Formats: sequence, structure tokens, C-alpha cells
Amino acid sequence: MEHKKNKVLKRLKKNKLAMVGMVIVIINVILAIFAPLITPYDPNEMHLEASLLPPGSQGHPLGTDEFGRDLLTRILYGSRVSLIVGVVSIGIGGTIGTLLGLIAGFYGGKIDSFIMRVMDGLFAFPYVLLAIALMTALGAGLHNIIIAVSIINVPGFARIVRGETLVVKEQDYVEAARALGAKNKRLLFWHILPNCMAPLIVYATMGIAGAILSEAALSFLGLGIKPPDPSWGSILKAGQEFLGVAPHISTFSGLAILFTVLGFNLFGDGLRDALDPRLKQ
Repeated sequence: MEHKKNKVLKRLKKNKLAMVGMVIVIINVILAIFAPLITPYDPNEMHLEASLLPPGSQGHPLGTDEFGRDLLTRILYGSRVSLIVGVVSIGIGGTIGTLLGLIAGFYGGKIDSFIMRVMDGLFAFPYVLLAIALMTALGAGLHNIIIAVSIINVPGFARIVRGETLVVKEQDYVEAARALGAKNKRLLFWHILPNCMAPLIVYATMGIAGAILSEAALSFLGLGIKPPDPSWGSILKAGQEFLGVAPHISTFSGLAILFTVLGFNLFGDGLRDALDPRLKQ
């Protein structure tokens, strides 16, 4: 097991794009955690006399928005929202989807049919449309965004784990454990689930990028984080009205979304190639 882990790490380190992605993710996490130490401003404190200052203005390296709030501060605090939504929603959705996939794949029959038809029903809705419908029903706010994004990620995890479970449960070591008297719970969580983790880790890593995009899209549409709390999507939306006089508002928030999503996707691609090099071939 240790030898296999070392081989995966070695392949991952050789992938330069994956390393770039990992660096972007690490920098983003550090900036989000230490935002109060990096900038002295309150993200919601308004200074109307200093509104729409351009980048490079004294004390405001990225300029200010229409209410005179420091843009760097709002983007740094907005990264907290994006990372919380991304990690927590994928954690919740992944856990529920994994359990449903394990049950469906292991037991089969009517249980499998019922679970997967429900998942197919969720898949039938376009990703963003389902998120909008859920947020309309739940209302705006961080907790409701996490719930909505978690729900729309459940089917993907369920389908992946079900497929892996169907293969793994037929392996000799699972049959041997069953013959020795191992109960279903032990078979599921000690023998089958650990062997489904590689694709799950990859899917979760890339799913965080999708969750961040979903949060930004919902906030852009006014269904996400409530103003005046900072969110990359809401900053982008606000800057849209001032593109002619202050394009920096939308530009920097858009770049924050771009690089963060790119970082998670590059790292996820690298993980996929490292965990299963046959895919690259």
C-alpha cells in the first residue's frame, strides 16, 4: 500500500500542470484563511467619497467598488464563501451519493432500480436550472446554497460509486470475506468502499470547481449570498453596471473565479492520471 502511494505521488509530481493547479489551490486557501491579516479593511464598510477608485490607488491595490469598499478585501473574503461552499457541499453531496451508490450497487434489484431512477430524475434537470429551482424554494443565504449545491451533486457520486461497486463486489477477496462470514456492513465499508476511493477523490476534487462555479452563478443571479456580504458572483454582477467607467470590478472578480476553478480542474486532472495512468494512454 505504501509503495503504491509513493508511485502515485511520484506520478503526480511529474505532472507540471497538476503541480500548477495544486499551487493555485494552496495559495487560494492561504489567502482565504489569512484574509484579516492581509487587508486591514472591513469587506462591508462603505466609503462613498472613495467610490470607483482605479487599481493602484493609495491603500487600494485593486481599487474600490461603487460604494468605496476595498475590492481586494471583498475578493479575499469572497474566496472564503467559495471555498466553504465548494468543500462542504461536495462533502455532504459526496457522502450521501456514495452511500446511495454503495447500496444500489451492492443490493441490486428493486432497491437499485428505485435509487437510480430517482438519480436519473435529478440528472434530467440541467445543472444550473435545478440549482435555481432549489434556491428559489429555499431562499438566499450561505446555508441554503450549500444545501442546493449538495443536492445537485448527489447523482454524480451515486452513479460513479454504483458502477465501481458492481465491479468490486464480484472480486475474489469480497467473495472470500463473504465466505468467512463477513456481514454486509463490513463488506460495504471495509472491502468495497476503499476500492472505490480513487475515482471518488478525482470526482470530488473536480466537483469543488463545479460547486464554486454554481455558487458564483447563483450569486450573480441574485439567488446566492445576500448583500452586502462579499461573493465573487455578486461582485461580478455589481461590476457589470460599471463596465464603462470601472471595468476592474468585474475583471478581478472574474479572474478570481477563473484561476480558482482552473486550479482545481488542473489538480483533478493530474490526480486522475496519477491514480490511473492507463487513462492517459
